[in-house]
Amino acid sequence: MSEIAGTHNAEGVVGTPVQVTPSPTPLPLPPPPAQALPGPRIHGLSFSGKASEYFGIWITNVALTILTLGLYSAWATVRTRRYFYQHTSLAGAPFDYLADPHAILRGRIIAAGVMILLGVTSKLFTPLYVILLVAVMVATPWIIVQALRFRARYTSWRGLTFYFDGTPGQAAKTFFAYPLLAMFSFGLLYPWVMAKQQEFAIDNLRYGGTPFSFVYKLSDYVKPLLVAVAGYLVAFVPLLLLSTLFKSGEKGPGGAQGAFIVLSIIWLWLVMMAVATYVRVSLGNLLWNNSTLAEHQFESTLDPWKMLWIHLSNAVAIAGTLGLLYPWAVVRAVRYRTEQFVLIAADSMEELKGAPQNAVSPVGDELGDALGNSFDPGFGF
Repeated sequence: MSEIAGTHNAEGVVGTPVQVTPSPTPLPLPPPPAQALPGPRIHGLSFSGKASEYFGIWITNVALTILTLGLYSAWATVRTRRYFYQHTSLAGAPFDYLADPHAILRGRIIAAGVMILLGVTSKLFTPLYVILLVAVMVATPWIIVQALRFRARYTSWRGLTFYFDGTPGQAAKTFFAYPLLAMFSFGLLYPWVMAKQQEFAIDNLRYGGTPFSFVYKLSDYVKPLLVAVAGYLVAFVPLLLLSTLFKSGEKGPGGAQGAFIVLSIIWLWLVMMAVATYVRVSLGNLLWNNSTLAEHQFESTLDPWKMLWIHLSNAVAIAGTLGLLYPWAVVRAVRYRTEQFVLIAADSMEELKGAPQNAVSPVGDELGDALGNSFDPGFGF
């Protein structure tokens, strides 16, 4: 086609030529913005509770528990746990504690009855006491499972509850057979026993219908055991040497032996607290750092020495105020624990679905507490 065109008048005379400019080639459209690929999202655990708020709950719980001769203690437990759970949030969603105080009270009455029966028969009828003691020992695996199941079942997050589906047979193997093997190995198998106990607690845990998983390296469990052994040596060897000097006749000035006893008690308490805190915090970090929920990971970075300082200073504060700073001490410890815990989510976690859960009796949980055992692997804070 020609680039020159003429204009025509009425007589058909060609007029002035006009230059025709071709249309410009359209520029290519910019590519659409790339959509962000799903990737890990870090969600920190946060605690919004205040010591002043908890003080009101605590002092009311103490007063009503005394006035009701202990019957209100079940409601006190629920109020306390519910306050801390509901003020602890992960990924913007708070936890909740759903247990019924009436059920807890029934469990405590049964647990108290068992303990009273053991105490009475131990003084009045030894054969029956032995039978009851053996029965409690046989039932201990069931107690462990029920304690873990109860605390998991009544903890909820984002509308879903946790569930523990371990069996008494697994508990018997993990908490009795394995430690027995460790005794015959002169303690060499204790790191493996600690790892297997944590594996039992996590591998049998579910959130809704999604199971947790636990993968560990055995070498990680050696250090806490070595620290525990070293702590016992540091605690007792100097005292044994000094006590030998006293027995040999070198008693020193008057009152030195009494001062030695007092200082020995303080020394043992400090060292044992340091060792217990280090081992407990180290094992707690290992438990969560080795755990996953589907593709989601956890990270716990508690510092044993910071935790020890919190425990010691809290003890001084509570003793110095005759217990009035107890709520402040608890809130302080919980806040530090939550600040050191994060969830590393692989995506939006929308694949986590619920599953129907049955009610769980609190008897095992209360018996576990009454017998002086704690089987909580750290579901809540």
